[in-house]
Amino acid sequence: MTEERIQSIESRLALLEQTVQRLVQGQTAARPAYPVAPPPIQASARMPEPRAVTKPAVTADAEYQFGAQWLPRIGASLMVLGIAYLIALAVNNGWITPPMLFGGAVALCLGFVAFGLRLRDEREDFGQVLTGIGSCGMFATFAGGHIYQNLYSGEMMVASFVLWSLANLGFAMWRKSRSFLTIGIIGGLLGSAMPISKDAYTLSLGLHTVILLVSSIVIVKHRFGPLAIGLWLASMLALAPVAIASEVDWMVRVAALEVSGLVCLATYLLGRSKPDQSTDTLISVALMGISTGAAFGIQYGLDGTAHVLLASLAIFLMAGAFWREQVAREALLWTGTLLACFLAPMGLKQIEAAFLYGVVAIAAGLASNAFRRKEALIVSAIGLSMSVVLYLADLSRLKGLSAEIEAMYLCVALVGAVSMAIGLKRDEDDPRLLLAFLIGWAATTRLSTILMAMPSDLRLASFSATIAWLIYGVALLVVGFVAKLKNYRYAALAVLISAVGKVVLIDLATSTPALRVAVLIGLGAVLVGGGYAYIRSKGLTTNPNRPA
Repeated sequence: MTEERIQSIESRLALLEQTVQRLVQGQTAARPAYPVAPPPIQASARMPEPRAVTKPAVTADAEYQFGAQWLPRIGASLMVLGIAYLIALAVNNGWITPPMLFGGAVALCLGFVAFGLRLRDEREDFGQVLTGIGSCGMFATFAGGHIYQNLYSGEMMVASFVLWSLANLGFAMWRKSRSFLTIGIIGGLLGSAMPISKDAYTLSLGLHTVILLVSSIVIVKHRFGPLAIGLWLASMLALAPVAIASEVDWMVRVAALEVSGLVCLATYLLGRSKPDQSTDTLISVALMGISTGAAFGIQYGLDGTAHVLLASLAIFLMAGAFWREQVAREALLWTGTLLACFLAPMGLKQIEAAFLYGVVAIAAGLASNAFRRKEALIVSAIGLSMSVVLYLADLSRLKGLSAEIEAMYLCVALVGAVSMAIGLKRDEDDPRLLLAFLIGWAATTRLSTILMAMPSDLRLASFSATIAWLIYGVALLVVGFVAKLKNYRYAALAVLISAVGKVVLIDLATSTPALRVAVLIGLGAVLVGGGYAYIRSKGLTTNPNRPA
């Protein structure tokens, strides 16, 4: 049995050996006798050539710019200069008479205009360059025909200027040309400002109004908003002869300046392409501030205050017309507010203006707190500062102020400082808060000396100031703890420490025994109470280290 198993195992091993030999022989037959080389890499038939470094092609563009834009302008200028020399030579030699000279100049200018219109579709505004030369030449020809040649009257010269200006404005409307709009504005306003006679200011203002309105229509039509600023500047310069004419009623002169500013401001707001809050506000305030300020220089006092308020009212009405456009509306509202609050009071007496500026500071501070507008704080700070300056200026006069009026003003200044501080309570690091503290401190001190002391009793006056400091310091400390405002507490500490120094250095030496007792007890009570408030603010009513 064992031998049979051994034979079976041997037969199986032999079978396995035969199978392994067959597999080994098959692999040996499939293997090549020599290694096969990999296929060769196909090299490109042509190697790429390195690119040549070329210089930027700027010569062609520079040549085109010079040839297409500068050559026509230089050539036209030389032609005008040559023609001027030719005319001068002809006049000196008597070849041409003044009418011939005038007619030739008009024909030449009209030729430039006609040739420019024919070539108006050329590139680089070539046609407009020629037309502009002819247009400017016509204005010079009209002026020379009256001033140097005496061919016609001044009325005819002004009419020629205005009509030719309207033609330029019409061309600007047709071709959407800023250049011809500028030429029309300058020529027309210059013509309206020419003095025809001493009694022709009404006609001058009428012509000025026509040019102003037509120019505004072109600016709004083609969205040339920034050109409205140039229109306003040219209008102000053209109105100068009327503004300084004392024989013209002041109402007419004031109305001309302020209406011109309003028209140009409306033109800018309607013609600008993209609203911007800061830019629109700045331009609005500048245009109307200068226009109304110039008008105020013509007629100041109560009349000046009245016409500034009317200008502010007109601006508010304009803001109503722009009510759906937030940027323009806010710019106009700020402009009207600033004029009414800061320029109008200048026509009043100093103390009256000080009262009004104080009321403005109060209203602006409360508005800032109610509507969360930081811009109102700027108005509040400026109003309060101007109020104090005017009060000090009026106080420095020889006569001074009566005690009643001064006390009323100090109350207004104190409330203005408080309202500004309320508006600044969310921004404790603002330096205007220090201004409010100082003004409130000074107003409290001065008010106490007026209400509690007689002018002849200096000791009582000093005592009343100390009491006022204590009250002011306690008020600041209470607000600082209740509203959790650290700068209020810092200001309170400064006031109370100053009160301690004043008591030690002045009051103890100058006061009566009874006043010394009152001051020391009162000051000590305030300081003890303040210390206890600081302890309570930390939640420690007793010493935590004391054993139970």
